Amino acid sequence: MINNPKVPAPKNNTEHIKVAREVGELVTELLKVLDEEYALIESSSPERLTALVQQKDTILHTITARGQVLSTLFEQASDNPEVGRLMQQVRQCRDLNERNKSVAHVQLSHTRKSLEMLRSLMNLNDVPVYGATGEITVAREKRDFGSA
Repeated sequence: MINNPKVPAPKNNTEHIKVAREVGELVTELLKVLDEEYALIESSSPERLTALVQQKDTILHTITARGQVLSTLFEQASDNPEVGRLMQQVRQCRDLNERNKSVAHVQLSHTRKSLEMLRSLMNLNDVPVYGATGEITVAREKRDFGSA
């Protein structure tokens, strides 16, 4: 990974290619992380997802720190094939991140709805207990799943 975010803007084509390659390595790593993140979201593996999100944040921070250099590079050398590939990879990262965000939001919505349904079925203030006759002492409205 690149640890020197304060790099001056490239002055010539050789420097453009060097910066494109350095950032390209980060973007390639980010693409892998985004694919792994998607797999973990789909498989509901939150324990592994936390570490992966931290890795993603580190990569994004490093890329973002080079934002001014990248902006200049994309403006001045967009006709360079290597810079063009980098721009395409950055767009792909954006698309994958949006996909992951959408999937995470859907799963979060399902989780919230499930919790709401469970809360409606069981008010925490009236936990059922058995009386002296072996009957539940709290009457609770019962609702079949799927009915309103």
